[in-house]
Amino acid sequence: MGKLMNARRFVLILGAVAVIATAATFAQRAVTATPASVVGQVAVIDTQRVFDDYSKTKGANSLLEKAAKRLEEEAIALETEISELEDRLEKQRLFIDDPAKLREMEQQIAAKEQTLTKLVNTGRAALEGKQNELSEPILKEIRASIQEVGKRDGYEMILEKQFIVLYHRDALDITDSMVSMLNERAAAEPKTPPTETTPDQSGSTRSPSVKQE
Repeated sequence: MGKLMNARRFVLILGAVAVIATAATFAQRAVTATPASVVGQVAVIDTQRVFDDYSKTKGANSLLEKAAKRLEEEAIALETEISELEDRLEKQRLFIDDPAKLREMEQQIAAKEQTLTKLVNTGRAALEGKQNELSEPILKEIRASIQEVGKRDGYEMILEKQFIVLYHRDALDITDSMVSMLNERAAAEPKTPPTETTPDQSGSTRSPSVKQE
């Protein structure tokens, strides 16, 4: 059962997929200049907090968490079936004289194990694919909004707060205003519920494309 327990731990970890971008990754995409020879008005921004506090990110997180939870429940149910079959086999092994019957029971367990492995692998691929599908438009929108604010408000440079800034005055931080702007715009958009990804026990994945707002 060592392999099965590893599979289960992996499925449990999938619940953490809710965080669909890291600060380092986003910062590298968001930063467009270095701090050398800074002239004029400068702002700083915590792009990870903008991403985390954006309502569209929270909606994507919720979708991924629900999918991961369903996958976890299906995997645990399969593990329970496997454990019950193994217990039954161990208890009956000494009383079964027919080798064919023993092989049949062992094959049944092996088939369930294969189904579990396939479920985990398929679920991982489905969640990773959905993660990319949901995060890319959000990242693109945030980057475009940062550039928009920079041009609109006359900034010479907007720096990633967590990535390269060692000190700044509080007045230079535009994180809160960026979060407010994005959430206000999102609230004014028509709401289209996304289609969820559901890996099933057969290993197939129902993953229609998500309609982006």
